[in-house]
Parts: sequence; C-alpha cells; structure tokens
Amino acid sequence: AESYVPALQSNDGADLGLALVNPTLTEASVTVTARSYDGAIIQADGITNPVSVTLPASSQFAKRAAEL
Repeated sequence: AESYVPALQSNDGADLGLALVNPTLTEASVTVTARSYDGAIIQADGITNPVSVTLPASSQFAKRAAEL
C-alpha cells in the first residue's frame, strides 16, 4: 500500500519529525522520500534520500528528520 504525506514547511526555528506505527502482526517495510515543492527528490551532500525503514510487528518508529 502507498501513503502520501502532505507538504510540510519548516522554518529556521523548527525541527521536523516523523513517527510511524506498525500495528500489525507482521514486519512492515517503509520507504520515505523527501521531495521539494516541485516534486523533485531532495539531494545534497550528507543527505540519504530516500530512506528505508523496517518496522517489526507491533512497533513504532519516531525520529527527527535530521536523524534519518
């Protein structure tokens, strides 16, 4: 299944975070891709994008964007 998150805008004083929950009894694989407002994948030195996360069954994942 695919899900899309609406556009988010941070400013210099903001800290963007992401939280995911897997309420199922099976492992879930998630790919998070950060895109600019024109739809281009954000790329720069030191940035890994997209990021893949594996969520074990009945688990949660919470990170600041800088930690991804």
